[in-house]
Amino acid sequence: MKKKIYLTLIGGLGNQLFQFACGSNLAHKLNTKLIIDTYSGFLMDKTYNRKPSLPKKLINNTANFKEVLILFFLKIIKKIFFRNKVFVNILNYLIIDETKTDKYIKDFYSVISKTNKNIYLIDFFQSESYFKDNKNKIVSKIMETQFKNNNIFKIKNKITSSSLMVGLRMYEEAPLKQKQ
Repeated sequence: MKKKIYLTLIGGLGNQLFQFACGSNLAHKLNTKLIIDTYSGFLMDKTYNRKPSLPKKLINNTANFKEVLILFFLKIIKKIFFRNKVFVNILNYLIIDETKTDKYIKDFYSVISKTNKNIYLIDFFQSESYFKDNKNKIVSKIMETQFKNNNIFKIKNKITSSSLMVGLRMYEEAPLKQKQ
């Protein structure tokens, strides 16, 4: 059986893009499939009520019901028995839990290259270092997706190399009074 990369999407669009980029890069490096769980990461998200936000064109392989259950079970076992570990081997899976670090995992690729197991990625993987080897391919794939809103398409065509973008993120960090 060929190993697979598993990823449970969590968070908003930006977080999901980082997760996708990391998983895609890893799948490309190992010449294997990226299987994405678009379900269980949003089950308990009652505060923000987020949903999978990646364009469907990017998600070629979704986890089936059996795989979602296995990943959910592995996550629980990992949290109960291996709470503070980044790398954990359980059954035929190498679990990489980035929530236990505050920055890029430096030995990420050296540990992965030594395993013959399926790989399950947990957390956001918010560093370009996780996907810089195939950054151009991944960005091109993301940018190939269709824009459904004509206004966005018109704005996209106006963006040049000298354009400036300012992003204001307030939803998660805003005090409760401002959210209401």
